[in-house]
Amino acid sequence: MKKSRTTGAFTLIELIVVIGIIGAASGLVAAGFRDPGAGTALRGGRAVVAQLLVLARDKAVLDNRRTMLAVDADPAGEGFLRRISVVVETAPDSQTWFASGAGEVLPEGVFVVPGGSDADLATVPEGVVWPDRVRSTLRSARADEVIPGVDAGVRKFLLMPEAFEIDPAHSPDVRWVLTVGRRISGGVMFTNPSSSVGVGLSAYGVPLSLDDAPGFEL
Repeated sequence: MKKSRTTGAFTLIELIVVIGIIGAASGLVAAGFRDPGAGTALRGGRAVVAQLLVLARDKAVLDNRRTMLAVDADPAGEGFLRRISVVVETAPDSQTWFASGAGEVLPEGVFVVPGGSDADLATVPEGVVWPDRVRSTLRSARADEVIPGVDAGVRKFLLMPEAFEIDPAHSPDVRWVLTVGRRISGGVMFTNPSSSVGVGLSAYGVPLSLDDAPGFEL
């Protein structure tokens, strides 16, 4: 006479199915606490900056002229802290830069975090501590240091601390930090330092993705 299988035990296949269901449910719950739209936009913005860094570096070598990246810093403009342009030195050692095109615009809701000395360009609400390391290594351009191209109305820019040289062996120490924010009257408001991503550049001209605030220290 055959003995019946004990009904109180799980088979290996049943355990695998249960574990799979638990894993899927955990993923759905975790997704509910994230903002996938903001994360996707930040990653897209980081990709834009990385591509522009490589483009500017390569352009300096190919054209035998120093280059930089410039950020629109005019609070009255639609591209405020979002439009980034490759700028080329007008003449050797002139320290004057020309924006040859309209530039690239970061995804909606994503902004470049200014440098420490440019805190007045953005607003942080009371009670939010914005770490110095979660800021870009960018500086305010001097008056008439950048000659705008297509958008002649923009007169305020942020620039890299140093240029890409014609020698590819020289790679400037740059740190770009992007965060989500919202436009307010006369500027933009940043609310959450943890919703930030960084972009750097290696000595070999390879973009570096900095995924958390401690990693922003280059």
